[in-house]
Amino acid sequence: MAIEINGLPSSQVKNPGEGSQAKMGQQEASTTPQEQRSTSTADTVSLTNTAAHLKTLETAISSLPVVDKQRVEQLRQAVSSGSYHADSQRVANKLASFEQQLHAKAKA
Repeated sequence: MAIEINGLPSSQVKNPGEGSQAKMGQQEASTTPQEQRSTSTADTVSLTNTAAHLKTLETAISSLPVVDKQRVEQLRQAVSSGSYHADSQRVANKLASFEQQLHAKAKA
């Protein structure tokens, strides 16, 4: 079965089995930058104000510590002194909420 390729000089058209894909890749890589510019279209990327703002926020958040050391120290002192009392109703509500979220994600 013959395949007709238009627009290529006959010297670049090879029969199946002549050469390998690696050789074809080398020919493509050997094109000059001018040839590449003339055949490719110019792609541009522009960020919206929202994307730029998100990038700024991401940078600000990444510089924050993962752990609030001051809050940890306050809790440590409260536990040590015996003045820390957990609100069992709040803990139960948080656990139930967490379980609901996990269950909803498992269905998705």
